[in-house]
Amino acid sequence: MNIEKITQGAVTVFAVGGRLDAPGARQFREAVSGAVGRILLDVADVDYISSAGLRALMEVQRDSAAQEEALALCNLHPHVRDVLKASGFLGFLAVHEDRASALESMG
Repeated sequence: MNIEKITQGAVTVFAVGGRLDAPGARQFREAVSGAVGRILLDVADVDYISSAGLRALMEVQRDSAAQEEALALCNLHPHVRDVLKASGFLGFLAVHEDRASALESMG
């Protein structure tokens, strides 16, 4: 799992790559925990997500909501989009086609 943290204006972008499986989800949570403000997860290089990855996404969403901050995802691989759709996550996660449109919507 590769995670790069970038600040773009008022948004903290985490460019995530690799498998969001049990070991990857643990690394993901460690990297994102403690982030405050608006968070954008650019998951262009994530081609697999397991239930552990879904749980990590839910925890990040819960933390963002508790801080009354925005969380969004962009650049979903088709397989990841299918998993998020099947699990109902697209109903509560903000998803954008690309980083530029996500950043624009997040202000």
